[in-house]
Amino acid sequence: MLQPSRTGFGTSFPDMRMVTSWYMELKASKQKDVFIPVHDFIFNKYLNESDSSVLKTILMMNKSNVRTLITEKTSLQTIELLSIIRTSKHCLERVEIPAAPVLCNALHGSNIKELAFIGDIDASLVSNVVASMPQLTFLKLKESSLKEGIHFSVTVQCFCLFQCECSLTVIVRLFVELSALKHKICFGLEKVTLIECEAAISRAELLNIDMSKITLGVTIGSIELYNVLRDTTLGNLMLETGSDLALASDILPTLINLKSLSLCGIYLSSCDFKLPASLQCVGLQKIECSSEWLCSLLITLSSLHRNVACELVNVVLQTNYKPYGAAKEAQLFRWRSEVLSCDMSDIEIIVKTVNIELFETLRDLSIRILYLMTADCFSQASQILPTLNKLEDLYLWGTYVDQCDLKPLSTLNCVSLQEGECSFEWLCKLLIKLSLFDHPVKCEVWDFEILSQAPNLIDWYSSQLRFEMVSHDMSNVELHVRNRCIDQYKALLYVNIEIFTLD
Repeated sequence: MLQPSRTGFGTSFPDMRMVTSWYMELKASKQKDVFIPVHDFIFNKYLNESDSSVLKTILMMNKSNVRTLITEKTSLQTIELLSIIRTSKHCLERVEIPAAPVLCNALHGSNIKELAFIGDIDASLVSNVVASMPQLTFLKLKESSLKEGIHFSVTVQCFCLFQCECSLTVIVRLFVELSALKHKICFGLEKVTLIECEAAISRAELLNIDMSKITLGVTIGSIELYNVLRDTTLGNLMLETGSDLALASDILPTLINLKSLSLCGIYLSSCDFKLPASLQCVGLQKIECSSEWLCSLLITLSSLHRNVACELVNVVLQTNYKPYGAAKEAQLFRWRSEVLSCDMSDIEIIVKTVNIELFETLRDLSIRILYLMTADCFSQASQILPTLNKLEDLYLWGTYVDQCDLKPLSTLNCVSLQEGECSFEWLCKLLIKLSLFDHPVKCEVWDFEILSQAPNLIDWYSSQLRFEMVSHDMSNVELHVRNRCIDQYKALLYVNIEIFTLD
């Protein structure tokens, strides 16, 4: 799923203070004609006046070969920025500058990929400049008062407003413009203040457009904004705070085309919102929550009675959160009892967080499909896997070299190694574990690299690992591997494992 970027500039940049320190050291050594080749420049709030002055000196040395120019703080004059834009126009890729008309005009026709303007804009001018940029994928407006909407280039994939002020009418126009692009696009609204909320807006226009390809990210929204979204065909929604979820809870069931909901924030009490039947995935991106809240969310998902994924990306359980009083303790017990009684077989759990408390919350649940995105997740989950008495498919990612801790599960039909790497020894130990199951089980190997080369047949035939494998009945185990990797597994043919190809 596309996600609105908080900064927009996802590329890693060198620490500007390290660059300035290096320059000062060279100057202190009294070297002549000190020159440091630097292509990426960020003037941010973390630079003091001295560092900014030194960085400006280095920038002017490289002003004909600048790739990134981000001016979060006012360190450069308009005339200086104009000179850099003109001399580096051929190589500029990422730019964040004040929205002065002369600077906007200078960017016309450039190959910039990521662009941010700070301050009030001329919407018509920005629309013309954006339309002239054939490689622009990201556009951000910061600290601007929008009086009218803007038009977008067909190449734009993400548009963000940060600490801006605009009317509901402008918001509606932006949704209309973005939906007209007909491709997946992110729309980020971070700390946006809505004005003229009492003015009449054309909701009919909004309800008649296809918003299914838009991913909307909201940080500190307002009830007026969420009411505008009511009954629309919005495809994906990201709510960055707990207060945003509280404000959006009334309109969530009306979003009949919503496919994914991503959440950040802090949640301690029970989950008391309803979800639309169209929902396919709930992603907990950066969450601090209580076990009570997580259990109630799973109960809510199970009530959809259809396949839905719950993605646990970065979840921290508040183990120090204790409900007060006997009544609260009884309520927590009821939540746990209810989650255990619910049919979770339609929920696919995807875990990226390494958190033993999280896996304890999943203990004894009736989930059918589990995705573990790292080897640490698999290690932490090993203790509760035998309690998942309806688990059928286990999908693994990551790097595996140590002991395989998989215990027999009566319902497990398939272990699928999706992407990562493992030692040949670990794979053999996994197959031995699977042979202990009292029913047929399949092991799939997709994009998994073997870290240690399989032994040659002479060494393999006399190895202790082979003797261990042949001492087990492998007749219930099927190994399915990609055709292009089949040679890595031929040694296993000598332990009576049937090997099939996946492609």
